[in-house]
Amino acid sequence: MTSKRLISIQEAVHEIDRLSLTLCSDDITSVSLLSCAKLRKSSERKPRDLAWCYGNRDVKYEHYSLDRYFYEVFIKDKYEKDEDSGRVKDRMLLYNGLNCRPCHPIDFNYARGMLVMRKPWSVRKPLDIRNKQATIDESKKMLEEKKVPSNVWTEYKNATIHRCQGLEAGFDEGDRWTRMVMDPSDIEWEICHNPGTLYVATSRGKTLGSRGGEWGNHPQDSAIHFTGDEISFNRIRDCAKKSNGELCEMVKKRERWVKHLMERAEQTAETYNVDMANKILNTTYKIAIEQNLIPDRETLTTRIGNMIKSPNSTWAEKKPEWELPRTYFDG
Repeated sequence: MTSKRLISIQEAVHEIDRLSLTLCSDDITSVSLLSCAKLRKSSERKPRDLAWCYGNRDVKYEHYSLDRYFYEVFIKDKYEKDEDSGRVKDRMLLYNGLNCRPCHPIDFNYARGMLVMRKPWSVRKPLDIRNKQATIDESKKMLEEKKVPSNVWTEYKNATIHRCQGLEAGFDEGDRWTRMVMDPSDIEWEICHNPGTLYVATSRGKTLGSRGGEWGNHPQDSAIHFTGDEISFNRIRDCAKKSNGELCEMVKKRERWVKHLMERAEQTAETYNVDMANKILNTTYKIAIEQNLIPDRETLTTRIGNMIKSPNSTWAEKKPEWELPRTYFDG
């Protein structure tokens, strides 16, 4: 719940774990990075979880990272089928713990998590992360040399782009700087390397100045100034359109997704009105807080995730009403 509207449980889970509001695979396997740091030898009791299996894997997979091992080895022996259709479920690996989140500049928590996820290790050859600066330097080198999956590199680049999130260029008292000079390069570079660069950069400026005034079409009181040969009025004004004037497919998909979320928000607001919200606060929520049934954020995230993956009979009946068909974005 927020101060403005009530949201669906799917959206709440994504917000809590800071995930994108997009469709995901049918089955999510969570692995704790902390459990990976606490290595267990093959002579100990065999829990057969992912961390144990990877740490004690066969030597022929010794050069595999944890991510690669999961998708190429671990899930091959653990197929799960949908009970209704009999279709083999898709699988996706979700990491959590150790406060590992993309950031710029890279901190030790992010660097440590990166090495656990992307660099081969085992009980025979454990990672040495005792030197914080060396750990940061090694993970930075992996990212700069793109020795990571493309989605991981993109997450890191997005963190560098969003470093100035919340800071704006302008001429008001308290603004950190007055002007920004940017070269957004061409549209092909943005698509291939940093999607959203121009949008993020321009959103940091408070004003484009008084165009048509004493400075003509080049106002000096603008907070944003462009350099380079690839910027134009059309690139900013028509960035959502193809060369033939039609909207891009990704823009259309986003509009359908926004429409879906707004419809769900309206339904949620009707179901969980003020009276229902107060009832929850004075019963379920109150009991959970006072009796310490949910001790921390990670426990809350895990319980909500389990509720979605393994719903009780009540939620199992309602769940299909909130799921999107796989062809939702194809139209």
